[in-house]
Amino acid sequence: MRRSYLFITLTTIFLALGIVMSMGSWAKSNSSGNYAVLALLAAVCLLPIIINNLRHSLDVFEPIYAFVLSTFIYFVFVPLVQFTQDSFRFLGKDYSADAGWVTLLALLSLTGFYLGYYWRTNIPVWNKIVFAKGALKYPRMRALLWQLSFIIFGVFAMMTVLWIVIARVPLNTLWVIGQATYGDAWLLSSGPTIGYFYNARDSLIALILMLFVYRAKKRWPIIELGLLVALTLFFVGGGVRYRLLLLVLAVLFFYFLQRGERPRSWQYVLVAFLVFYFVIGGVGFFRGQTMQAGQLHGLAIGEDPYSVQDAWKILIDNSQISVSTAVLVHTIPEYHPYFYGRSFLNLFTQPIPRFLWPEKPTNFGQDFFDNLWPKGTTVPFWALFFLNFGPVAIVPGMILWGYISRRIYDAYSANPKDELHRIQLAVYWSFIIQMYGRGGDNFAFNVYGWVFLLAPVWIVLLLREKLSGYYQRRFESSDTSS
Repeated sequence: MRRSYLFITLTTIFLALGIVMSMGSWAKSNSSGNYAVLALLAAVCLLPIIINNLRHSLDVFEPIYAFVLSTFIYFVFVPLVQFTQDSFRFLGKDYSADAGWVTLLALLSLTGFYLGYYWRTNIPVWNKIVFAKGALKYPRMRALLWQLSFIIFGVFAMMTVLWIVIARVPLNTLWVIGQATYGDAWLLSSGPTIGYFYNARDSLIALILMLFVYRAKKRWPIIELGLLVALTLFFVGGGVRYRLLLLVLAVLFFYFLQRGERPRSWQYVLVAFLVFYFVIGGVGFFRGQTMQAGQLHGLAIGEDPYSVQDAWKILIDNSQISVSTAVLVHTIPEYHPYFYGRSFLNLFTQPIPRFLWPEKPTNFGQDFFDNLWPKGTTVPFWALFFLNFGPVAIVPGMILWGYISRRIYDAYSANPKDELHRIQLAVYWSFIIQMYGRGGDNFAFNVYGWVFLLAPVWIVLLLREKLSGYYQRRFESSDTSS
């Protein structure tokens, strides 16, 4: 890294910290300034869009826009709606006095992500994985890669089945629309978040796309489309909206990347409506519950009316991570000390099998979260750094995330016609939204979720490079001998 960039980075960090700290006291004591800091955050969100548009280099598939979109929705749009409705509350308590401080912390996270995203330096080990190359010009390469992808798909599909069996997930909770409720899967199962198996279903998205691109060129993708429909129904039935959102966006983005196109304005509107009405609203509504004859039952299609108003209410009610973050910053460090790294310990304990450590905790500090808010409440990923070391830790943590995001996009930019890099970018862009909104209370859960998501791509990338090198040496030796 050049010294000039290091100087600019450190200067920006100190300036950002200084601004946030100086404005933090004012924001905590002046709730009327909430609109001002929301406007400031919105302006910073728009910066890369405006600058890249002026430079004629705007590409909506850059991961930075997924982060910007998540920040804008969770910490500008939804809080603005709540302020106008006087509903910035959690369990009946008003936390609007903490809203300005939360917005400034979101601004700090955005600053860190920007710094990491535009930090141009190389890490050899990371580049070895992400930038792996390999040609398909040799005979049987495509067929071998399809077979390899199918074998890997079978492994991860079996792990998903094992999750259902070992965790004793009731089969009726795999179809929550009209039968069980979403909460039943957690209440009636035995360890529903068994790490290795629970996250295996995330890997299936990239694997189906790999099966699609490596099939025989003249064969209709009947197998791949069947698997895609089956996985969609599995996600819909389980009521897992974020994974369904990940699947829908990844497939749509991959479609445009394959065609070398970018969506038009009406296509943005159509996708936004589909996500709003069917994925977030629809699945969110029908995974809910209703009281009938003294018992809870899942809502059913055709029996329980669903409208646009329901979708809007679900969108706002389920996107209030700014409020839960306000609860967190209100509690820490005034009523509870920082964790000082304890939240990161499960990253190292997670790989230890339970037969070696039967009492292994799922998440260090889980008691704190259980006492702070109801199960299912979450905070943004960057809040984890605040939880452990305060505001000063947010920027370094986000620099790392921004750096990784940029390198994934750079791998695609260097090989825009490479199907694997297209798949990697499509699924990762979509995953940022999930990781942003679901990651502040379990570090290992998100890191290993990210690994499971992209591991199949990395495995095939590396094996393709090895196969390509093998065939190249083989053909070169045959040419020499002839």
